[in-house]
Amino acid sequence: MAPNNQHGIALVELALSLTLLLLIVFSITEFGRVMYLKVSLSSAAREGARKAVVTSSSFANLSANSAALRICPNAGVSMIPTTPTGGGAVKVTVSETFTTVLPNLIPGLNNITIKSDATMRYEN
Repeated sequence: MAPNNQHGIALVELALSLTLLLLIVFSITEFGRVMYLKVSLSSAAREGARKAVVTSSSFANLSANSAALRICPNAGVSMIPTTPTGGGAVKVTVSETFTTVLPNLIPGLNNITIKSDATMRYEN
């Protein structure tokens, strides 16, 4: 082949390699966003549970909600008082829906609900 016929091949190689590179970069970015949300929800659940166990029982639910929503404002928060052997405890569950940047790229990964919970014993 003559050197003049190589321009089309280089363009095809660039298109194939650039597509693969962009897919890898996008996947890493989305994975990072999911992990950031998971860590934020874990922190919100811990903060909500901590706030609930140190306040009076009548305001525990309100305290848990406000503490968790301060960290993750769009999250849904639920508090369940439990009574394991050896003392009372509270379990706070925080959940939020994750939406991908390009929702039509991978249809199964759109609107995933991510949850995190924390359980702490009441302090005396």
